[in-house]
Amino acid sequence: MNLQLPDRARVRQVAAVALRVLRAINGGMLNASKLVLVLMTLAAACGGDDAPVAGVATESVCPTVSPPTYDSFGKQFMTAYCVKCHSSEKVGAARNGAPEFHDFDTLEGILLVAEHVDEYAAAGPAGVNTLMPKINPKPSEAERRKLGEWLACEALTANQDAGNDAGQDTDAGQ
Repeated sequence: MNLQLPDRARVRQVAAVALRVLRAINGGMLNASKLVLVLMTLAAACGGDDAPVAGVATESVCPTVSPPTYDSFGKQFMTAYCVKCHSSEKVGAARNGAPEFHDFDTLEGILLVAEHVDEYAAAGPAGVNTLMPKINPKPSEAERRKLGEWLACEALTANQDAGNDAGQDTDAGQ
């Protein structure tokens, strides 16, 4: 029997999604039915080599002055470039090939796959990713850089929130 192992990029992608799912569970963003569907999607991601290869992690940094937020940047960016396909309201062919559960019409949906968004559409010091969107209009490089910064800000906020939650758990145990 010839067993073919997935390449490192695929393993990294699946592990990143699994980590985001665990964070979402801990944060109460996923209910049981959504969890089952996400796990089925993860299982499908482990098979075959026909999935597109992601770009690079941009290594973007959240700016200390006027950091972009969901309200000031993210929502408008996703509306302009992403939700034509990546919407929780679209199913089947209306998604134009967008994977299920890659829905960008809510902040929570974006954060579940933020690393994918970074590797497919954002720009930063480590590279410029232009795999998405596949259809016009497409963002400028400056918009892609701001997307990378915004995702970095959201990750920073999530890490700070996780640290605060851990501190509250510790305090409660004393």
